[in-house]
Amino acid sequence: MDIINRDQLSNMPDGTVFMKYSPDYIDGRIRIITGKYKNKLGFNGVLYLEPNFQFSTGDPDTDSERITNWCSTDETEYDYDKDQLFVVFSKTEVRYMINILMWALSGCSYCENFSDKYICGDIEIDEEDLDKYTDNTMGLTWAWKKENIK
Repeated sequence: MDIINRDQLSNMPDGTVFMKYSPDYIDGRIRIITGKYKNKLGFNGVLYLEPNFQFSTGDPDTDSERITNWCSTDETEYDYDKDQLFVVFSKTEVRYMINILMWALSGCSYCENFSDKYICGDIEIDEEDLDKYTDNTMGLTWAWKKENIK
């Protein structure tokens, strides 16, 4: 994942998966850019990876079922503070998210250990190979060499 600022986010393409970020804290709401302006920088649509819902009977006290739908919101980079930082996920990280959700859909019916794989950009790193990478915990950055990757 990369940490970027609001101006950099405005240049990201449709399909970019991101979250708001403060040092060592992610806000927990996954967003997807869904609408780039045609004639200027920026975007005007975001899909949250969480459903909108309403009560099926309209009574929140008696209704335990919810009707859900997924829709984009009219959100732009200007809806965020100028100094806001964001986490942008790589395609590999998004694939891992999808794999985890597919595993959940299966009822966790197959043995899968997601905790022994690490990702740096679009490179998957096995746990046993972590010693070939340098963790600079003060700067929260990874230094790595492509020749170390199998």
